[in-house]
Amino acid sequence: MSDAPIQDAYVVPHTRYVWPGETRIFGVVWGGSDTLSTPTHICYQAGEDVSSTILSGSTTLAGRTQTGKTASTWTAGETYTMYFGVTKGGETIIKALRVVCGEYGFIPQKLYGARRPPWPRR
Repeated sequence: MSDAPIQDAYVVPHTRYVWPGETRIFGVVWGGSDTLSTPTHICYQAGEDVSSTILSGSTTLAGRTQTGKTASTWTAGETYTMYFGVTKGGETIIKALRVVCGEYGFIPQKLYGARRPPWPRR
């Protein structure tokens, strides 16, 4: 078990936004200098492993850079959690990435915060 602080559990930035029909490849650059091996990449939605429907291909590790599997077939309005893992010195290290799939009329709060959008409402 790692003694890393909880803030190290997420990829930075920890939330990414996608659209239905979009294909993305996410990755992680692992810190440190130890030798890494055995990369893994899985995807969960609402507590269910949806890796077989969202992810395709394989994850690779080149030095300290892990390239994830190809991700697609998102469902509008759903939130996914992707887990990236590697083995370092016999210990498995995992980082998470939250992916939010937008839908028509969706504006990530991160863009506008609590303010109103810059266009008039109808």
